[in-house]
Amino acid sequence: MKCANCGSEMKAGSRFCTNCGAVAQPPVPHEAQTHRPPGQEGTQDATPASSTAPTVQTAQPQIPVPPPPPMEADMAVPQPPPEKRVGKGWVIAIIVGVVIIAGTASGLLVWKFTGGDKFTAEIVGLELVTAQGREVDLKDVPLGEGLYLNITVEVDYGDKGEASLSVAVLDGSDEEVLSDTSEVEAAKGSQTIEFDFLIRWSEGETFTAKVELEAEEGGEKITAADSLKFYIEEGMSSEMTLEMALMEAEDKLDEANDAVVDLISTTDVNTEDLVQRLTTAYADLDKAEDDERAASIYKTGEELLAECASRKAAWEEKQRQQDEAARQSDIAACQQAMLDYAWNTMTQCEPVRIDNFWMNDARTEAAGIMVGMATAHRNPEQAGDIFMVPINAYKQNGQWVASFVSST
Repeated sequence: MKCANCGSEMKAGSRFCTNCGAVAQPPVPHEAQTHRPPGQEGTQDATPASSTAPTVQTAQPQIPVPPPPPMEADMAVPQPPPEKRVGKGWVIAIIVGVVIIAGTASGLLVWKFTGGDKFTAEIVGLELVTAQGREVDLKDVPLGEGLYLNITVEVDYGDKGEASLSVAVLDGSDEEVLSDTSEVEAAKGSQTIEFDFLIRWSEGETFTAKVELEAEEGGEKITAADSLKFYIEEGMSSEMTLEMALMEAEDKLDEANDAVVDLISTTDVNTEDLVQRLTTAYADLDKAEDDERAASIYKTGEELLAECASRKAAWEEKQRQQDEAARQSDIAACQQAMLDYAWNTMTQCEPVRIDNFWMNDARTEAAGIMVGMATAHRNPEQAGDIFMVPINAYKQNGQWVASFVSST
C-alpha cells in the first residue's frame, strides 16, 4: 500500500505514513476508482458504471494517466493532527522567565547577605560635643565637663558579617584616658555611635581621639580609621580636686596604719591612743565633703606617722642602752672568767690583763690574749718576763667558761 500523499510504501494496516505523517486513506473498491486529471477532482464522472460485466476505464487510451503525485518538497504537505507539545515560543518564554526570576532571586540573595549593593564599612563623621550636645572649640575644650565623641559610620553586611568600632583617647604623653570597643550593627545609610568620657586633670596638653572601624564578611575585611585632636588648658576640676585630696588623705592614713602595726609588732610601746586616733580619722574620711576636711584628715595621718616614728626611736634608744649595759656586763664577766682560769692553771706567771678581746653580738662566745708576767715567787729565773697566751671562752648555762687555745 502506498501513501496517497507522498507515494511512499506503507505497511498494511498502518494509520499514518512514516515518511510524511499523512493519514492513510481507506481502500476504495477497484470498480469505483476513477482517475481524473488534475484540477477536476471535484466533478462527477458523466458515464455511470454499467451494471453488466465491469469495464476498467483506466485501460482506455483516450483517458490520460495522471502524473505521479508531487514530492513533499514541491507541495504543501497536510500535517497530521498536532501532538500535545509545548510550542517553541513558550519554551523560550519559560527559559527567559526562569532566567529573570533566577536573576531576581539572586539579587534578593545578594541583598540579604550584603545588605544591599555591596559590603561597606566607612567612617563618615567624627565630632566632639558636650553632654548637652553643644559643639566645643577643639582649641579650648572645657575641663571637668562630660564629653561625647560622636562617630558617624556607614556599615552594611550580611547575616554572617560583623563589625566593631574601637576608640582610644590619649593625653599628651600617649597615656590612655579612654579605651572602649562597641559592636556595630548593619544598617541602611549612616548611623552615629557615641562614646562618653570626662577629663578632670590636664597639664595643658593636646589630646588625641583615635577611632578604628573593622568589618568582616565571608573572608573579606574592611578597615577604616580616623582621628581628632583637641586641647585642654592646665588645671584640675573641682571634683578632681576633692577626689585627689581624699585619695591623698587616705594614702597618708594607710601609711600611719602601717606604722602603728609595726610599732605593735616590734616593740612593747603602748599604742592604744594611736589606734583610737587612727580609727576616728578613717571614719571622718568617709564623711568628708570638701577639700578643707580632707586636708585636715591628711594632717592627722602625718601626725600619727611622726608620733609612731618618735616612739619607736625612743624605744630603740632605750633598747640600745640596755643592750650596751648588758654587753659591758658580759665583757667584764667573761674577762674575769679568763683571768681566773689563767691564775688557776698557769704556774710560770701571774695573769695581768686580757688584750685583743672579742665577743660576738649574741654574747655567747669570746676570745682574747691573756697577758701575764713571771714573778720571783713563781718563776725566779724568768722574773719580769712577759707571757702572752691565746684564750677562749663561751657561755654555758649563763656562766662563762674559759680555756687556753695552747699553753707555754
